[in-house]
Amino acid sequence: MTLSVETNIVIDVVPSEQIIDIGRKARLECLTESRDRDSIHWKKDGRDLPSHNRILTNKQTLQIFNLQREDYGMYQCFVRRDTYEAQASSELRLGDASPVLTYRFIDQTLQPGPLVSLKCTSRGSPTPGITWSLNGFPLPDNERFMMGQYVTVHGDVISHVNISDVQVQDGGQYMCLVANRAGSVSHSARLNVYGRPHVQSIPEMRAIVGKMFRVICPASGYPLEKIVWTKDGQKLPFDRRHLVFDNGTLIISKVIRKDTGRYFCTASNRQGTSASQSGDLKVLVAPVVESFTFPKNLTQGKRLRAICTIIEGDLPLDVSWSKDGSPLIDVPNVRITRIDEYTSLLAISKLESLHTGNYSCMAENAVAKHSTSSYLTIKVPPEWVTKPHDLEAVEGQDVFFHCRVSGVPEPMIVWRKLANEANVRTNGNRRRIPLLELSSQRPVYRNYKLLINGTLYIRKVTDTDEGSFLCEAENGVNEPLGQVVHLKINAPPKFENSHVGVITGRMEEAIELQCVASGDDHISMTWRKDGRDYLTTPGKSRTTEIRELDKVTSKLRIENANINDAGKYSCLASNAFGKSNYGMDVTVWEPPPTPSNVTIMDILSRSVKVSWIGVERSTPAIERIVIQWKEQSENWYPEGKQNILPGVMSETTVQGLRPWTVYHLRVFAENQLGKSKEGKVLQFVTNGEKPGGPPRNLRITGLTSTSLEVTWDDPDPKLIHGPIVRYNLGYMEYR
Repeated sequence: MTLSVETNIVIDVVPSEQIIDIGRKARLECLTESRDRDSIHWKKDGRDLPSHNRILTNKQTLQIFNLQREDYGMYQCFVRRDTYEAQASSELRLGDASPVLTYRFIDQTLQPGPLVSLKCTSRGSPTPGITWSLNGFPLPDNERFMMGQYVTVHGDVISHVNISDVQVQDGGQYMCLVANRAGSVSHSARLNVYGRPHVQSIPEMRAIVGKMFRVICPASGYPLEKIVWTKDGQKLPFDRRHLVFDNGTLIISKVIRKDTGRYFCTASNRQGTSASQSGDLKVLVAPVVESFTFPKNLTQGKRLRAICTIIEGDLPLDVSWSKDGSPLIDVPNVRITRIDEYTSLLAISKLESLHTGNYSCMAENAVAKHSTSSYLTIKVPPEWVTKPHDLEAVEGQDVFFHCRVSGVPEPMIVWRKLANEANVRTNGNRRRIPLLELSSQRPVYRNYKLLINGTLYIRKVTDTDEGSFLCEAENGVNEPLGQVVHLKINAPPKFENSHVGVITGRMEEAIELQCVASGDDHISMTWRKDGRDYLTTPGKSRTTEIRELDKVTSKLRIENANINDAGKYSCLASNAFGKSNYGMDVTVWEPPPTPSNVTIMDILSRSVKVSWIGVERSTPAIERIVIQWKEQSENWYPEGKQNILPGVMSETTVQGLRPWTVYHLRVFAENQLGKSKEGKVLQFVTNGEKPGGPPRNLRITGLTSTSLEVTWDDPDPKLIHGPIVRYNLGYMEYR
């Protein structure tokens, strides 16, 4: 059974949010373990990235050059491992951009009756709004006027005004004003409708002391000869501050109190026909708010009060407070008190981090509003957003220790790896000595990297990375915030070597194999032979294990070894985190086999030539060939008559034999373990040759005067050298 443990996929995209202006460059990085990087796949808003030369990816990094409006949205990084998939996302938002007009309506001159459509198209960030006016006043509340506005998928704002059955009184200067928080832009053009002069009623007008005042005479009819403004019976301009234009525009460059009064606008044509309307101008003083500031070095728990004073402006005055652009309503520990018509008090009874922001006091009257702002900074000690915790990892994995901290000012995060037991005494306190330190000044060291979000990234951990780590955040407010975490490296089993080499055993003796594995968790040991599980046999083989704190020793003992026990053995160690293999080649030594096909090739009287077939394979190798012989009547002796030859020879000539003698001959192979078994014993007879000695014991006996008896014994048997065919007897007369 194989146990496989799969760890969770670790993934993050940094930064998690960006606000970048059009035309700039954006960069995103997908952080994951090295083994998962090849599977990284990027998407935008749930769809594959568009194919464009402005968009470049190299797996981990996504870069977008010359940002366009369609590039903004949610980007996702997907990682797949086998059947598992994980993702992380980052939002790319458009920075503020002043609106621009991409389409404008034009001047038109026409007869009464047709439908008229005026259109403005704009874009900007945030999405701008468009308002319309006629001669500087709101559009008439008339069922013939229809205004519509919508936003396209590309973020363009399209606004239009449709006028059905256009009439003379609909003429004048139309303007579309496009605005967002980044700015505004406007466009105006004139609509001329043929007809008699006509002037719309002029509502009450308001001007601010010291400011410029501008009004357009709401005259229509076409063609017009002239438009005249009068006040108190006098034709304007009668003051150098007055400007009157042919199109009916009146400008007062710097308003003063005496500009208050009733103004008449008269439009006439060449035929002398005219029309006139009047409107009252009310001159008011705009409010002015005195600037205020907040004390420095404010911390949580303290109290604060700020006074907003309106030093100028006509009554009635409306005074309000806001924070970061939003009304200051229902904020904990915040109270606003109106002291008098010109003064407002902001009081915060207990400062918290949520009170940090930009505070504005705004005064408004009938003609204008004015505000002043001050930024309140509450110094907040570091606080945990994501507190790091202990981790376990398998060797070779990537590790992410997330450490996110909030505080004002922004805390500086430092990661330290601590020595296991080393301590140093400083001012009576003990602190652990750091082995390494990562900060914004030194964010990378070997396989360690401090990411911009405070995460400690360790690439491809090994057992040397195991230990304690300290994430410490400090911003100068109160004491630093720290957390010690421990990284445990779970290692698969290890052997000092992957292969021990050759182990030699002797035939019919015991062989003992041993492997020692170190590693974490419960290590399982399995023996294999020639790629298959080795099954022990009672009386033949057995395994034993010795388990210690950090290692396991497994022994395999094979009794009464034979040639079948030779082969490639391996010890497989496995735990929940992996496996490792330790191999060894086992050789069983045995005496060599007997040489075969021993043959007498040639027999002489005193020598014989012998051949045999050598042993091709033997463990250990054949070192010697031993040729032994004896006469038939003799016994075999271990160290008898023999020739010792090199093991590679396959024939030899045995010398020193006696003629006409029956011999027995045998051949042995010999290696380090001894001689082979006795093979077939060959019998042969050497060839004869002439006797080597005379007859013995010659005897002569006289029988008669003319005859003698001669007798003798055979020669020495060792000198006969073959059957005696005849004896030759010679004699001679002796005188």
